[in-house]
Amino acid sequence: MLLAADPASPYSNYDGAGEVAAYIGAAGAIKSLGAAGLRMLAARAIASGARQLTVDEILAQWAAAKGEYEAIRNAAGDVEAIAQNTGWAASRIARIKEHIFFRTHQLRDGVVARFDADPEIAAAWRRLQSGAHTEGDIQLLRHEIFEAKFEGIFKTSYETAHKAVEAAGRPSGLK
Repeated sequence: MLLAADPASPYSNYDGAGEVAAYIGAAGAIKSLGAAGLRMLAARAIASGARQLTVDEILAQWAAAKGEYEAIRNAAGDVEAIAQNTGWAASRIARIKEHIFFRTHQLRDGVVARFDADPEIAAAWRRLQSGAHTEGDIQLLRHEIFEAKFEGIFKTSYETAHKAVEAAGRPSGLK
């Protein structure tokens, strides 16, 4: 069983009786999760092919990412360090930081909020800051700067900007 972004999705979770056990709402909140669905969800390990994680492990990673995002928001010197480590202009890194960690975006269903904390993005930011970044981390920067510019220039929703970035051949580099 996997969490679905939309209960009407063909990938929605169901408990075998055709009822949705859980889905992730627009702001990332788990919705429509009854006791039976919760028991099924907690017992299920997510198998990606490369690793297996329990739902508790996944939720712990996402919860930890919230604290990491706050630390990034409060960090001084990270923009300059990333600029030095990547050769990118500090102004571009600052725009990316603003886009990911501070700015609110029009998300699904008209919700306007900051992005949810993502453990992979937090880890990429740490690697970029330390100079131990990967090509995927640079790809993430390329994706985010394009997305920030597109969303800003055309005053679009995040989803529209993200689709445009992907269509332009600039995937995020995240797994």
